[in-house]
Amino acid sequence: SPGVPHTLLLFPDKTVAQTGTYVELHAKLMDGNGNPIVGDTVNFTNKSIVGTLYTMDATPTTTAKTDSRGIASVRIRSTTPGFASVVAESHALRDFRTLYFTTSDIISGISFNPLSLLLEVDGDNDGVYNEASDFILFETTGDDTVTVRANLMLFGEALSGYSITFTADNPDAFFPDGIDLDQDGKGDQKVATTDSFGQAYATVKVEPSTTFGTTVVMNVQAITQSIYVPEFDQYFTAASLVSLFLEPVLIDQIDLYANPTIVNVDDTSDLTIGVRLNTGGPAPDGTAVQLTASCGSIDTPFVQTKDGNASATFTAPSTPGSCTVTATAGGVSDSVTIQVNSDLQIAGPTTISEVSGTATFSVTGGTGPYTITFSNGSGSGNPIFNETSPVNGDTLTLTTDSACDKITQNTTATITVTDSVGASDTINLTVTNNLVTPLSGSVCENDATCSAGTASLTFTFCGSTPYDVTSDNTTVIADQTGLNTNTFSVDPINDTVSADTDVTLTVTDNNSDTDTVTVTVVNQ
Repeated sequence: SPGVPHTLLLFPDKTVAQTGTYVELHAKLMDGNGNPIVGDTVNFTNKSIVGTLYTMDATPTTTAKTDSRGIASVRIRSTTPGFASVVAESHALRDFRTLYFTTSDIISGISFNPLSLLLEVDGDNDGVYNEASDFILFETTGDDTVTVRANLMLFGEALSGYSITFTADNPDAFFPDGIDLDQDGKGDQKVATTDSFGQAYATVKVEPSTTFGTTVVMNVQAITQSIYVPEFDQYFTAASLVSLFLEPVLIDQIDLYANPTIVNVDDTSDLTIGVRLNTGGPAPDGTAVQLTASCGSIDTPFVQTKDGNASATFTAPSTPGSCTVTATAGGVSDSVTIQVNSDLQIAGPTTISEVSGTATFSVTGGTGPYTITFSNGSGSGNPIFNETSPVNGDTLTLTTDSACDKITQNTTATITVTDSVGASDTINLTVTNNLVTPLSGSVCENDATCSAGTASLTFTFCGSTPYDVTSDNTTVIADQTGLNTNTFSVDPINDTVSADTDVTLTVTDNNSDTDTVTVTVVNQ
């Protein structure tokens, strides 16, 4: 808001002084647009026992009014050596500087520099600089970036249009929009130009290349270009630095994934490991991750991360069960459970009649759901058999209908069952080319006293007419010749057996193909 105090900056004309001399302190009060706040009071406090505050005409004071430039000025002097920390405050705004008074003559060779370069830090991007937390990185996830603002002044006045070069002394720090000197894809320095308020900005980001358990100090430096000052008829440069504190960087999270999580015995599952730091970023390349399994095996006991990720392969044991795989790095772990099922198997009969046949198979092991495919025998048109009950749980039922002549010879169909993880098993089913169905049956001897079976037995014929039915015991069942129907009946001759008797009938069609059936004649 225009005219509302927003920023307070404190500039000393020097930071090291001889005892008995004065250091000038200029506090500049500005609104949010950088315009000076005129005629307002700034309070100055010396937080140390070294030095006394004075007005510019050497009268002890603790306050000063801002002038037309928004600057309130005081001086400090000390006759004893030591550090003096001075705080400037106005409207809840605060800035401070630490000065050093010495009795040594080491400053006799120090030239006066009319330039002042002060650095401020905004670590949470809220527009408020130099809060306590602004100087600390990695306090929370994602807290890896700060904005550094340089304030360039000449005799307390802002200098615009001058370049300032920012650098950092931590190898993991870089300037996202800076100059990449070593061609590694990251800015090694940032060159910015001061605006109308004498301010230049640089964004510094830190991506740790290693973990560390203690706080690390990182310095950001800034230096101006050479600036000509007419009052001295010479060039000056100003430099400054600010210290930032990197909180310990530790592994904070491990995510372990298995694909698939259900496998069959001796099969494999792909393991993917993601490792994150408390900064929110990926673990440094080369971070070692230990892998263990409660059963089965892993192709390597350790993996190293690249861009925060690593991979390995789990092999299931030869016996079914549940295996737990665990990944550990930096004291942090994650686990995943892999279900191991027995081998997939399909079992059942090996033959089925082409006419009114039924075959039921059991499916065991593997990982459902299952799919069934056939090499031949099932499909559109006139299939040999139909899947009347798909795989549901562990049962498959196939049937053939009552139609004849679906095949002209015995035909083998391969049935393949495949589970959800790609395992498969097969079984061959022979579809028999029968002239007659059924292939066996029972019939009672005497029509009048029949109680244990039927009085006659009917068979379906599937061959080429005419056909003959010959008996190996014509005393019990008579031959039939020249038949043209698609069924024929068998009616034993009465009172011809004294015990249950099997009679073999041979059916021969017009193409000389033959089939046999067994008829049990039950004695009554």
